[in-house]
Amino acid sequence: MTTKKDWLPANREALYEKAVHVSDYIQNGNNRDRMGFAATSPQGEWFDNVHQPKFDDFHQAFHNWKDPARRTKIITAKVNNAQKVFIPSFRQLYSGLLRDNPLVTDA
Repeated sequence: MTTKKDWLPANREALYEKAVHVSDYIQNGNNRDRMGFAATSPQGEWFDNVHQPKFDDFHQAFHNWKDPARRTKIITAKVNNAQKVFIPSFRQLYSGLLRDNPLVTDA
């Protein structure tokens, strides 16, 4: 039996770095328009109104959590919740809009 390897890192820091990399790639104006994520397109509207707020919440929660000296149970709970909300959206973005999109390059 073959096990399928998940493309999504299990490690929170690695997940965050991958998410930032993907977000930066899409946010680049040239990439965004070329791949069909223009602000007025359906994909662009989904990215801006559905995915990006979840990324922003995860991004903020991660920054509050990443310093072990400031990490509390409340901060940890917030990053756990933000990550749980973000992951399905990130999977949808990658699997539904990026992985098989012929306009996405290896850059």
